Amino acid sequence: MSKKVILIRGPQGAGKTTLVRRAGLDGHNVSLDKIRNVVAGDVLGQNGLMTPSHENGPLVWKIFSDSIGRRISGGEVVAIDGTLANGAELYDLWKMFDAAGYKGLLIDLYGFDDDLRRARNLARDERERVPERSVDSMKSMAARAPIPPVMAENENLRMIRATDQAGWDQALAAIPGFLTDPRCRRDLSAYEEVVHIGDLQGTFSPIMDERSPLRNGIDPNKFYVFLGDLFDRGKENDQVADWFIRNALNRPNVALIAGNHEDYVELQARAGRADIDLPNSEWQRLSWPQIREAGIGWRDMRKIAGFAQDYLAYEWRGKEVLCSHAGFGSWPEGLDLISTHQMRRGNGHYQTDVDAEWSHFEAGTGRYQLHGHRNERMKPTLASELSFNLEGQVEFGGHMRFVQLDDTGFRATDIRPKTYRTMVEDMQINMEVGRMSASRFPPQLPWSSEPAGALSDATMASLSDHRMVMLKPMENLAGLVSVNFTRDAFYKQAWDDYTTMARGLFIDGEDNSIVARSYPKFFNHNERSETSAEALAANLRFPVIAYEKLNGFLCITGYSPRHDALIVASKSRTDGTFADMAKTVLSETLGEGALERIMRLNRDQSCSLVFEIEEPVRDPHIIKLDAPRAVLLGCIRRSEHFEQASYKDLEKIASYVGCEVKKVIATLPNERALASFNHRVEHDPRWRFEGRHVEGAVLEDQAGFNYKLKAHFYRNWKYMRSAVNAIAKAREAGKEPSLERFADLPEQFGEFLGWASTLSVTALRSDIITLRDSFEGDRSVMEALRDEAPAVPPRSKTAERFDALVGEVLDSDRITEEGLRRFVEAAMNDPQKAELLTAHERHAELLERIAQAEPIDGPSF
Repeated sequence: MSKKVILIRGPQGAGKTTLVRRAGLDGHNVSLDKIRNVVAGDVLGQNGLMTPSHENGPLVWKIFSDSIGRRISGGEVVAIDGTLANGAELYDLWKMFDAAGYKGLLIDLYGFDDDLRRARNLARDERERVPERSVDSMKSMAARAPIPPVMAENENLRMIRATDQAGWDQALAAIPGFLTDPRCRRDLSAYEEVVHIGDLQGTFSPIMDERSPLRNGIDPNKFYVFLGDLFDRGKENDQVADWFIRNALNRPNVALIAGNHEDYVELQARAGRADIDLPNSEWQRLSWPQIREAGIGWRDMRKIAGFAQDYLAYEWRGKEVLCSHAGFGSWPEGLDLISTHQMRRGNGHYQTDVDAEWSHFEAGTGRYQLHGHRNERMKPTLASELSFNLEGQVEFGGHMRFVQLDDTGFRATDIRPKTYRTMVEDMQINMEVGRMSASRFPPQLPWSSEPAGALSDATMASLSDHRMVMLKPMENLAGLVSVNFTRDAFYKQAWDDYTTMARGLFIDGEDNSIVARSYPKFFNHNERSETSAEALAANLRFPVIAYEKLNGFLCITGYSPRHDALIVASKSRTDGTFADMAKTVLSETLGEGALERIMRLNRDQSCSLVFEIEEPVRDPHIIKLDAPRAVLLGCIRRSEHFEQASYKDLEKIASYVGCEVKKVIATLPNERALASFNHRVEHDPRWRFEGRHVEGAVLEDQAGFNYKLKAHFYRNWKYMRSAVNAIAKAREAGKEPSLERFADLPEQFGEFLGWASTLSVTALRSDIITLRDSFEGDRSVMEALRDEAPAVPPRSKTAERFDALVGEVLDSDRITEEGLRRFVEAAMNDPQKAELLTAHERHAELLERIAQAEPIDGPSF
């Protein structure tokens, strides 16, 4: 390992400093002479010359000792040159390194050719020339206090004595070999495959998974590289230790790269033979007792520590590959001089994207790296073109990552563990040991200690029997069921405790456990008696918070234990256009790993995150948007009885996920402020939020009661969208559009409709945002659009009646899938009806209903 110290001692002029410089160790050198020059300036000597001061010995030695201590704590390569004439003091210095697990090289220049030494001393600059009486004093001290025999007997210390130039040259030549671990540079081309294993962190179950390349043990025809952190944090440290000792330890075709958690392995190994105080850590509290209980002791830890190496740079059939624990931004020069600390924790910060940096700096070289340790962004295993990231946070229920290299190239396998530490458990342990986690964490939710809930038998029976509730199995996630209100409930406003609950609710059909849920349905201002001005004034608990109402569609996320998977749902489905769009927007706008973070939060804290998804290109609404985005609306407990996280916690969750959170528009302290706010939003055309048009506001009181306000701008332009559709349909049917119901709108909207009435059907089929932009800007854009085909001639009464019948069939929630099929078959057997059916504007919807009888959601939150 890189824990190496080179001690060079000898009289002045013997070539100690030159030896350091020629070996390329200037940046690792600790020299008493350098420290003296920093502590004080030159003083006038007895020979009448200005020479370095020796008047601050205690301070110089303290700085020297402090520097040594810091370097040892970081596992740095250290070179020390000095007279170090007293053998006992030299031994005390070596013991500091020996106790920290260093290997040492002692180059002794006492006894060096005196004539050559004297000549070199005289050749020095006058201020650095040492009086011969001082040299004689050092030589005398070295003779009186020789190096203790125990140093020569230490297996970790190699000694070289150089008495002439040839010996000096041999000592210089020995330094690179001393610094180099021959295990770290290898040609592995003779092996049929190289298997790389990411951080295990005391997690065993993925090793025995049927997809694991370790399932059948170590194959002598393959080479295996463990990228470090065998133990700690996981719950199966004993099994990992037992497996590794029996299968991998000291195998010639296995390399173990030491990770930062191997620090504890080394400390435990040394604690078995010395009085060492180990830190109050999860290793001491949890991991080590677990390992020891399995009959594995400090001697085993010593074997594992001795087997570990700092890195592996190998060649395999033309490919150059660097394996390290923490990864680098580029292939380092002087790998053998990098400190243990940097080897195990990497250069830069923990958050440094070494994968992107590697692919940038190593572009065109064809050199690859594989590493573990840091993956703050939760990148996939193939993190960039030339860099593989095998840190999958397996101990927290992420993935154990494997990468195999063979003649087909690199291939990755990710395996989730069956046993892991939840984020709540990890947060609690961090608090106990006073550790700041390197990973990003959400808040601990009030219900986090409770598992996800299920619908009671009584509630499930009521939902199943309810005429206005539909239970639909999910096709892409077997066993899961969506619970949703029907079309009739929406159009007939048939709202009760069960139809309002049946919105964005997904259960596992086997045990009725809740895998995802949203807000119960709530209503617009004055839409129902409980949202009338009088009822609100009488019943709300102030202050009332007004949040921005976003103009997109609802996305509900959850977790399914059955599938061990994140649920992303929309429009009562876990697949299809809107669910897929939501997943895409979440992934693309929140960055790599966002879905994994959401999954773990939902899984470990029994919750659902609810987002508003805005997609201005694929799903334009009324408000003009700049780009797709996902905004966090709420964090809801997965239980029958509604419970949600506070806004303060919601902000922390948004930071954890990396998304925006819904914005607070106002805090309304009393009834008067509320009435004024309601009126301004709904009736003032000048009302904006942060200088821009928004859909409106969602208001929530202190008891969690919600209602909605639709802004004047939004509401009227939504009417305009209906009007435009009416004009287009009438034009297509060869009729004159009737716009009487829009006559009461403000003047500007009347002008818009008058203009829209002059446009082609092709122009009218544009979304309302495009039409509004053209109306308020360059109207010629829409005016220039022409229909490619003439308007459809007036339809017969028979055709109109059949069209209406198709609509009634589609809008009924009572007709079965079999009934739909029989209706279609009967129509297709009649040539006239077949033609009308295939030309019907809802033909595709009818076919989809036959395939999967899809209910609808009401408007999003």
